Amino acid sequence: MATRMTANGVSTTTTPGTEQYEVFYIGYRHRSKRYQYDYRHTDGELFSCVAPTLTECRRNVMSGSIRKPPTTENIAKS
Repeated sequence: MATRMTANGVSTTTTPGTEQYEVFYIGYRHRSKRYQYDYRHTDGELFSCVAPTLTECRRNVMSGSIRKPPTTENIAKS
């Protein structure tokens, strides 16, 4: 699946309930395959993950083990 997942640093996964992923390789001699995965929940919240397998990305999103990035509201309360 060859898609462009970001445009100017913003995710292109905009429709609720959709997912996108891209495969990339890290390292030079010992290349490791990784998946970058974006999922837009039906409530509009975006979840992103990078993992060795697509199944692991999906499992992380569905289990809720991905942390949400801090917002300015959360930082101001601290």
